[in-house]
Amino acid sequence: MKIYGKSVGPVVKHDAEVFENNDHLLNETERVAKLYRSQPYREHCKVCNEPINNYNMSFTKQGIEYRLCSKCGHLNGLYQDTKEFAEKIHTKTKYAEQYSEKDRQIYFQRMNDIYSPKVKFLFSAIRNDSQEPLKYKHADFGAGSGYMVAGLHARGAAAVGYEMSPAQVNYANKINNFEHVYNVGIDEIYDIAKVTDAGVVTMIGVIEHLQYPVEMMKALKENRNVKYVFLTFPMLSPSVYFEQVFPSVMLGHLALGHTHLFQESSIDFLINRSEFSRKAEWWFGTDIMDLVRSVDICVRQREGNCKAAELWQDKMNDIIDELQLVIDRHQLASQVHMLLGKDS
Repeated sequence: MKIYGKSVGPVVKHDAEVFENNDHLLNETERVAKLYRSQPYREHCKVCNEPINNYNMSFTKQGIEYRLCSKCGHLNGLYQDTKEFAEKIHTKTKYAEQYSEKDRQIYFQRMNDIYSPKVKFLFSAIRNDSQEPLKYKHADFGAGSGYMVAGLHARGAAAVGYEMSPAQVNYANKINNFEHVYNVGIDEIYDIAKVTDAGVVTMIGVIEHLQYPVEMMKALKENRNVKYVFLTFPMLSPSVYFEQVFPSVMLGHLALGHTHLFQESSIDFLINRSEFSRKAEWWFGTDIMDLVRSVDICVRQREGNCKAAELWQDKMNDIIDELQLVIDRHQLASQVHMLLGKDS
C-alpha cells in the first residue's frame, strides 16, 4: 500500500512562525549547531556502523560536515548524538500552565489538521493488512505535546504516550484533561520498548532523535506484543539542497536536532536488520514550500521589496501541491510515513 501527496495548507496555517520569525529561528539553529559541534566526533555510521573513513560524498552546513555512508547510503553528521546533546535540546521547552479557550481551539485544530490524517492512514494500513487496529493497544514514543495520543483517542483507540520533556508531558495531559502521557528518561524508552503491551507503537518525528535507532528497532522486534511500528523517516531530499543555496533562511530539515537523514537504502538496512517488513508507505514533503519560502524571504532581505515577494507568493501558492506531488511520486520527498509489521 503506497499513497502520495498531502496539501501543505495545514502546515502553513499551523507553522506560521517559520514564515514570520526567520532571523530568530535561524539564530536558534546556529546555537544548536554550535552545541552539536562540541560533541565527540562520530566514528561510525548511525545505521550500519560502517567506519567513518569509508564514507564518501560530503558537504558542510553551519560548520558541520555531513557525509554519505558508502555502505548503506545514510547521511550522517560527523558528531555524535550524545545523551547530553539530546537532553539540552529536548527537555527545556517552556509551556504555559494556563490555557485559554482559544489555546484549546488551536491545539485541537492542529490535532485534526496534522495528526488525524496520520491516524486515518495508520488504521487504513492495518486494515489493509487484514487486521483491526482498535483491537490493539497503542503506544506513542516521543509523544511531545500529546497530539498523536489525542488523535488516537479521538478515533476510539486505547493509547498512551511517553515523552522525555516534563513540560510537554504536563501540557499534553492538562490540555487534554487526561493522564495518558508519561514522563520518561532518555534511556528508559529502550526498556519500555522491550516490555510494552502495545500491539502498535508509533514514532512520529522520533527515529532521527534516538541515540540508538538500531537498538530501538531490535527491542521492538523482540517484544512479542508489538505487531506494528508506525514511524516517519526524514529523507535526503531537495530541501537539503535548498538549505545550501539559501543559508540566510531558516530551514530545519537538517538543523536543530536533525543531525542525519535517511535514503531508501538506509531505511532498508534498518528494517532488514530488525526483521520488520514494509506494510504501507505515505510519501509527502514540504520541499516546494521550502523553496517558495526561501525565495520569498531572500527577496525581502535583499530588495526590501514586499510587493515583489507577494507577487512571487501569489504566482506559486496555487501550484505548490501539484509541484510537490511530482517529487512525492518519485519518492524523493522530505519525509515518508511508514507502517512496518512482523510477518510471523
